[in-house]
Amino acid sequence: VMLARTDGSNATWMRDLSIGHEKVGLAYAALKSFDSARAALRRTLELRQTLLKQQPGNGDWQRDLMACQGNIGDLEMSAGHLDEARTYYEAARDIASRMVATNPSDVQWQRDLVASYGSLGDLEMNAHRFDAARNAYERSLKIAGDLVRTDPRGGAHAVPGADERSDHAGRRRGSGGHDARRTADGDQRVS
Repeated sequence: VMLARTDGSNATWMRDLSIGHEKVGLAYAALKSFDSARAALRRTLELRQTLLKQQPGNGDWQRDLMACQGNIGDLEMSAGHLDEARTYYEAARDIASRMVATNPSDVQWQRDLVASYGSLGDLEMNAHRFDAARNAYERSLKIAGDLVRTDPRGGAHAVPGADERSDHAGRRRGSGGHDARRTADGDQRVS
């Protein structure tokens, strides 16, 4: 922490610091301490935005920022703040969309976009906007289907959490609790 405060230009230290705040935030979220989780995850967001400002073309920083947006969206949805969650989920989707547009052959970004639309679908299910949920899920499914057609061997992994997607929204809606899951790149998210 002291190193990052002393030298904010050191990207490695700043990223490590952001990961530390993220882990603390996820732990607080698991404990349902939403205010503390929100504070830690928003600090993560600030650090990742700073990293991206320093190196705007860095795909790793973009993915880290996208994951953070998704984590905050998950937190806000778990707390029942659906409008806030939508803002963060849409921001994550927008990052993935831009990255796919920049590099359409990057399967990882396409998988991230699949997951982003899935999160938006889950949100719409929680809000009982079933047509909007269906639209988001269909967009996710179309991208996943395209991945399977272009890379049949890797396509089996194209839909992060596909085996849990069908009941994921129902679990959230029914329990309001947190389920740990991983993003397409392995970062843990709370849902």
